[in-house]
Amino acid sequence: MLALLPSLALVLAAQPLVEAAVEPVVEPVVEPVSESVFEPALLHAERSVWASTSQVSVPPATSPAMPAKLDAWLSSNLPATPRLPLPARSDIDRIIASTCTRLLTLQHPSAEDVAAQNQGQERAEPCEWSYSCAYSVCGTPPLAFRIGGTAIVGIALMSVPLVENDTARRQALRRAIDHIVELSTHPDISLEEFKGGFDVRNWAHCFGVRMLVAADRAGLVSNERRARVQLAIARYTEALLQTELAECGGWNYNRASGDALVGHSCTFLTAHCIVSLCDVRDGGYPISVRDVEASDLGSSDVLGAPTPASKRDRANERRILDGVIDRAFAAIERVRQPSGFLAYDSSGVGVIPNGQFVPECVGRLMVAEVASIRAGRVNLDRLRRSMQHFREAWTALDKERGRGGVHEAPFGIAPYYFFFAFTAAAEAAHALPPAERDEHLAFIRAVILSIRTPSGVYAGMWNDQEYTGSVAYGSAMAILALVDRLAPRTELLDAQSKPAPVRGLDRDER
Repeated sequence: MLALLPSLALVLAAQPLVEAAVEPVVEPVVEPVSESVFEPALLHAERSVWASTSQVSVPPATSPAMPAKLDAWLSSNLPATPRLPLPARSDIDRIIASTCTRLLTLQHPSAEDVAAQNQGQERAEPCEWSYSCAYSVCGTPPLAFRIGGTAIVGIALMSVPLVENDTARRQALRRAIDHIVELSTHPDISLEEFKGGFDVRNWAHCFGVRMLVAADRAGLVSNERRARVQLAIARYTEALLQTELAECGGWNYNRASGDALVGHSCTFLTAHCIVSLCDVRDGGYPISVRDVEASDLGSSDVLGAPTPASKRDRANERRILDGVIDRAFAAIERVRQPSGFLAYDSSGVGVIPNGQFVPECVGRLMVAEVASIRAGRVNLDRLRRSMQHFREAWTALDKERGRGGVHEAPFGIAPYYFFFAFTAAAEAAHALPPAERDEHLAFIRAVILSIRTPSGVYAGMWNDQEYTGSVAYGSAMAILALVDRLAPRTELLDAQSKPAPVRGLDRDER
């Protein structure tokens, strides 16, 4: 198969963007910090510009006017890609290990546990890494961001091999696992409470699944916990299946009309949900609460026993998942333009009529490639083009990194696009042949290492926003971009090959 790959001449002929460094990395000086800094109330004290008790509508990512001459604007407004040094692998591993240790200090008790402690109940244990951005409810992150933030940090901590004496990391991860399991029944992310509008709970469903599956694969789920973890995976998965948009496939966090499953799917959320469902499908995990046998839970189950069910029909479960995944990919591909541009949602919002490529889309472009890799649908020609778009457009993301707010002119880029794009690009790069993979990863890692916070309480960590509550998220995403990953467990497909057709079930066949 590799003999069919196009020549690497175009990639290797360009002047290298990364050059080796001979000096070791000098760690920033970290200022001492008191425990009070990490209290949840202070960690998320920043008042959101959109803080509200009501549902909020997000302006479209492309609402600002586009420059009349896009190419001229890009050449005059975006800095040239710098030549960045790349530390030795041993130095990168040392930075990753140090960041993991720092992340353990950022784990904090949940707001519910703190409230219970204040009422005289047992001491609240750290169990959560929340996530703050411009959207909040009454000045605090919504539950979905608390689950998603905890899951992303947990996944990052599990991406670094655990050693036998790494007790602190194991304990922190087990507390986080138990917390995500417990929150799987919380009303704020339940299907019964889903009312549409601006509603981010699919991020909880998506990353709740990924965290728990990763924990199970990492051997962090004990036998006595396994049934509860599988039940939580089933709850989160069932929520994804039931909130799939019936008309177009995929998912969206901003629906126009109540809880009806209508509207247009959001391409970058849809891509992440595809990855989660591939985790469930490939691991053979249950997709419905009723499919988890009550006998597996025991009489002491605190989450509530599911409806007893006969033996699971795994073939039918796979057909259901394949059908949902097929429809989700179709929703993404409907709005992919020949230029490589990928629209914000399946309505075509953000489609550029003159066929130009716009930097605003590179994050979702890379996440869509990750979804294709995980689903076994790699298209090497398209992946190469997507990586090239990322390399050309990343400075547009960097211009917005570190500020507050959301989408800004002229492209509607938000600060949180940065790590979203870089981490996905790093994962996608692993599907490329070694020479291309290594060149792209060297570039990505050099950029990531060049933007660590230089001083202060969070010196040496990462944050692409102005909120201190996004430090844990930013640092976790940086770890995921820096770690050495295994090659994708899928056969590479060239551009002319097509994946074997799968007969998935339509929604009305379930």
